[in-house]
Amino acid sequence: MTELWLAIINPRSGHRKTDEEISEIQNLLSDSFDQNIEFFVTRHMGDALAISSKRSDVAGFIAVGGDGTLFDIINGMDLKSQKLAIFPAGTGNGLARELGLYDVESALKSLSKNKAKNLDLIKVTAINVGGEQKTWFVSTTASVGYTADVVELANSSFKPLGPFCYPVTSVVQALATRPFRCRIRINRSTWKDISPTNILVNNTTFAGDFKAFPNACIDDGKADFLIARAGFFRQMLHNFSVLSNTHFYQTDQPFAASIVDFELNESRMLMLDGEIIPGILKVTFEVMPGILSMVV
Repeated sequence: MTELWLAIINPRSGHRKTDEEISEIQNLLSDSFDQNIEFFVTRHMGDALAISSKRSDVAGFIAVGGDGTLFDIINGMDLKSQKLAIFPAGTGNGLARELGLYDVESALKSLSKNKAKNLDLIKVTAINVGGEQKTWFVSTTASVGYTADVVELANSSFKPLGPFCYPVTSVVQALATRPFRCRIRINRSTWKDISPTNILVNNTTFAGDFKAFPNACIDDGKADFLIARAGFFRQMLHNFSVLSNTHFYQTDQPFAASIVDFELNESRMLMLDGEIIPGILKVTFEVMPGILSMVV
């Protein structure tokens, strides 16, 4: 049975795409996917979220972009009735890498099969300095502290470096990172005071294009947490171990949990799949098992 799908193309993901490149992507998708496809090219930040939240008439979405584009679509789509597919075209492409979609060929092959798998998402509920509560769903990575600061700095200053963007930014940011005070509660147990430099939460083995959590699983009902306090040299050692895929050193021991709460002593940035949310004081990460129907 033929269904209607909407392909959402973010021309600013990865490198800025020309009209010719966008047209080529449209032709590739039309030739590989045996469903009816409409195309929407984003022009402004938030367009993918806005259009996906309005298109309840489509069976699914094809995200042509990176993790930020996926983030917008996932938070706009109807998770109960719609499916999602990926054409990786971003900088990190963490979820695509997790699913073995490393290039155009593998992405088109998965579309031609059109087989869906149920994956976990992380439900993130945060309260900002104004007392406003908001909720998002994350497919790959969230962070408060060092990793969030790296992403914000990379997006604002180092995007032109392409594949070297995050390695360079990680060094620069490590020089400026300082501990911050907060308290943590794991699986609704007792609260504990901590002073980390980085809170990293992952639903997959990949954090962007780095295999940061080799033992993580995207459909086990748990997320992996790394709560670390590290200065420049320890952070660099950890980064090198991840970049080299040897994992010979970690700033701390990761742990898996289904729900973790944090209360911060002062507001911080929250990073969700590459998107930056400023001014957060409280945040809860809760795994929602199998709620995303993903074409793999």
